[in-house]
Amino acid sequence: MRRADNPDTTCSPTAMSFAKELDELLRTGRELPTLPDVVLELRTALDDDEMADSDIAAIIEKDPVITGRLLRLANSTHYRRGSEVTTVLGAIQRVGLREVRAICVVLAVVDAFSRVKGDLDLRHFWDHSAAVGRVAQLINTKLPRDEGVGADDVYVAGLLHDVGILLLDQFFQERFRMNLHARIASDWPLWKVEQERMGMDHAEVGSLLVKQWALPEAMSQCIAGHHQPERAPEEYQRSCRVILAAETLCTSLGADAGVEGPSQYDAFSVLQDLGMPDAEIDAFLTDIESVGISVRGAFAG
Repeated sequence: MRRADNPDTTCSPTAMSFAKELDELLRTGRELPTLPDVVLELRTALDDDEMADSDIAAIIEKDPVITGRLLRLANSTHYRRGSEVTTVLGAIQRVGLREVRAICVVLAVVDAFSRVKGDLDLRHFWDHSAAVGRVAQLINTKLPRDEGVGADDVYVAGLLHDVGILLLDQFFQERFRMNLHARIASDWPLWKVEQERMGMDHAEVGSLLVKQWALPEAMSQCIAGHHQPERAPEEYQRSCRVILAAETLCTSLGADAGVEGPSQYDAFSVLQDLGMPDAEIDAFLTDIESVGISVRGAFAG
């Protein structure tokens, strides 16, 4: 897989200062977005084989914001089949129980971060996130089952892979702006600029936030390692590569986040590294081009 040279990541005083500030934010929870109780209730409920779809729907309906967003998503061009869905139970039956759980996690994050204004174009950001999540999901179906990481966790990690960018944009705005300027000046990808200037990149920042929310460890690890899969624990490396491949593909097709700069990877070689045969890669790359369009506007707005 082709990649640019790494910058010097020696821990500078500026990097140490950032680490201290981030630790304080996470430790105190000061103004930090939190996930609603419904997300944790869903996680518990879906582990109970006795829970019916109607029981799951009742849990989701406790949160009117998530309910409204879920119904809108179930009626979007990506999911809509036939008549309009007007109930959460109908959305579950259309979208699928496991995917609804994943979507509710992301919808909760969307709502949590919509309350603070930063510099990011949130619609553009969530379009990219939705595309990466969907492509990661599709790549995962082309590969042998990963016993270490569930398909649902890969999907959510794909959707939330850049959540660290949101945290930096909204809570470390000046640093975020300076990193963007440095990225343009250096022509490095944003994550490499962040590692040099802050001692960690947005993937690691996002992983710490996901841990704060008590989401699964696999999800946190997949987010942390999606730029450098080789640095992840061995049991998570393949799933990290799936998300890396998904982001590389989306960036190459114009469904990028708008702030990260050019990918240092080649989409074909990333899929080869995952063990996908060349003939399947050609077909997959052809089929995948419509995904960014089909998920546009899925979460933002």
